[in-house]
Amino acid sequence: RICITVQVVFFLAALALFFNLRFKALYIILLALFHDLQIVTIAYDKQVASPFPETPTVVGLLMQSYSMGILMFVQTMGLVMFGHLFMSDTFAASYHTTMNAGSGGEMERYLETAVFLQISNSSAILILSARTVGFFFSSMPAWQLLASTIIGQAIVNVWIIFFAGRLVDRMLVSDVAMVWAYDI
Repeated sequence: RICITVQVVFFLAALALFFNLRFKALYIILLALFHDLQIVTIAYDKQVASPFPETPTVVGLLMQSYSMGILMFVQTMGLVMFGHLFMSDTFAASYHTTMNAGSGGEMERYLETAVFLQISNSSAILILSARTVGFFFSSMPAWQLLASTIIGQAIVNVWIIFFAGRLVDRMLVSDVAMVWAYDI
């Protein structure tokens, strides 16, 4: 939870300070809602114990959370700054409209939606990868955790592809696939 908070806070601060742009509060609320609904099932997870004793400390947990959050922030900013080079023409047009608009404006909806999807996908991947010391696929998560993560991301992705409209822009399937490839 701390990691995603660091990612979002650093992203919002960088967006405001370096680009003089705003990100709709709706996206932050949706991110928190979907992330919390997915992570609540982590209590069911069966983690494999380390062969050596571990003594977690608050400082160690915070350092790991902040370092991962900062890396995820850099990834999000990479999509904002360089996504127009590898995403669709629709994304590129949204990027150019946003960056050429007057200062203090909001991001264009398509770009905002892509960033929302990127943060949402990366938080779901984080839920599965942070639960184990090795690769996330080296041990099977509890079915409840896996199901809530898959269902949550399926809802977000299907909504963005088929049902979005007034508040959140519909995205091209190719751009959704590119965001997934970018996150992985």
